[in-house]
Amino acid sequence: MSDELWTVWEDWEAGYPEPPSRIQMRIKTSDGLLTEFCVQLEYNMTSTVPERSPFWMQVARFDHNVALYRGHDVRHEGLHMDIYGNGEKVDVLHDFPEVPLEEAPKWCRGFLEAKREQLLQNFEQRIGAPRRVYDS
Repeated sequence: MSDELWTVWEDWEAGYPEPPSRIQMRIKTSDGLLTEFCVQLEYNMTSTVPERSPFWMQVARFDHNVALYRGHDVRHEGLHMDIYGNGEKVDVLHDFPEVPLEEAPKWCRGFLEAKREQLLQNFEQRIGAPRRVYDS
């Protein structure tokens, strides 16, 4: 049984001390069952706010929690992706395929990896940050 969320940080640009973006994954299980997850794409704000280095902001997030007062249960509500700008949720995207709960974190990570460039460019536009060039 896992009592705490564990976090995996993944740097997109190997060799850079502070990559332009990363994906955070948190997963919690109880008695072998997935009870909570969060998979989010984050943007490195260091270039726009150097005095707060490192400074990461949410770009897009998928989440699940069986305790409805703390989130939503994707088994009943399906997947959705929260979209952020300047630390605030600005939109929620629906219409994702039905994915078995056990496979959902991996599917969400794959989606964020595949849409990374588009999500980051949209985020930069929302917050008025200078546009970066991303490897596809």
